[in-house]
Amino acid sequence: MSRTRRAVTASATAAALMLLPTAAAQADSAEVTRFPVTEPVYNNCTEDIVIVNATLVTSTKLTSKGDKMTYEQRTWYEDVSAQSNNGIAYKVTKGSIDSFRTTVRRGEEKIRSFQASQLRLKPEGVKGGELRVFTVNAWETDTSTGDTRVTADSYRAECK
Repeated sequence: MSRTRRAVTASATAAALMLLPTAAAQADSAEVTRFPVTEPVYNNCTEDIVIVNATLVTSTKLTSKGDKMTYEQRTWYEDVSAQSNNGIAYKVTKGSIDSFRTTVRRGEEKIRSFQASQLRLKPEGVKGGELRVFTVNAWETDTSTGDTRVTADSYRAECK
């Protein structure tokens, strides 16, 4: 390699190394998006259809450290208003988390995934009729074999 080419390569490498901490910092910070939604939800506790108007907030974060890469996404509602087709106002709480982690150790890659969500619909000024729904799912995949093992699977809906 010529002296000029070595100097250019060394300069380019130095510039790239200076940019790495900035890129890593950006990757480790969450990207947040907000957009308006209108969503109908059936409340089987009151046999009512509830129209939810809100801002859906989604936070997405990708981190990398050593032999691990983690993706995490969380969602929730802000500025919520909800009313049934019978004119009853509702308090609504909704949230979820979706994440996966890829790990490479000794040449073996595994992906661990997790998803959980909860939804609560509570009619205001009415006793009872609150619907609570919870779900949790988790699994692990060995990418060399394609085998997936379920580690958690749960769904629960209840009226309060």
